[in-house]
Amino acid sequence: MLGEAVAQIRIPAHVAESILGALKADQEKIDAQRQVEFDSASQRLSEIEGFKLQAYDDRLHHVIDESLWRTKSAEWRAEELKLRTVLESTSAEALGSKFDSVRKTFELAQIVDSKWVNLSNHERAKLAKIVLSNCSTDGVTLSFSYAKPFDLIVERSKNEEWRRERDSKNVQHRHLST
Repeated sequence: MLGEAVAQIRIPAHVAESILGALKADQEKIDAQRQVEFDSASQRLSEIEGFKLQAYDDRLHHVIDESLWRTKSAEWRAEELKLRTVLESTSAEALGSKFDSVRKTFELAQIVDSKWVNLSNHERAKLAKIVLSNCSTDGVTLSFSYAKPFDLIVERSKNEEWRRERDSKNVQHRHLST
C-alpha cells in the first residue's frame, strides 16, 4: 500500500528535465532583474550620499538655509531607508538554494518507485515521512495525504499525458511479467 502511494509521485525524466529547464531559465531572468535592482539602488544611494555631503557643505557656507537643509535631509533619510531595504531584499534572497531544493524533489520523484523495492524498512519509513503526511490506520485501512510539494505532483499527474505514458508502460510491464 505505501509503495503504491509513494509510486504516485513518479515523474518521467523528460518531464522533470523540461520543468527544471524552464525553472532555471526563469530563475536566471529573476536573478538578472534582481541584479539590476541592486545596482540601481546602490547607485542611487551613492548619489544621495553625494547630495548630503554637498548640502552639508552648502549649509556650513550659508548657501542654503536651515529649513531647506532639514527638509532635504529628511527626504534623503527616507529614501535611503527604502533603498537599503531594496538592497537587503535583493542581496539576501538565496533563490539558488530554493532551486536546488526543487531539483532534489524532482530527482526523488524520478526514481522513487524503482528505489522503493530495494530500500530497508527503516529507509522506507524515512522516505514515507518525506513524501506523505497525516498517516493513520484503523488496523485495516491506511489513510494519508501527500506532503507539499508532492501533493501538487500527484494532483498534476492525474490529468497529464506523462501520467498516461507511465501507466501504459506499467500495463506493458505487467503483461510481460505474467
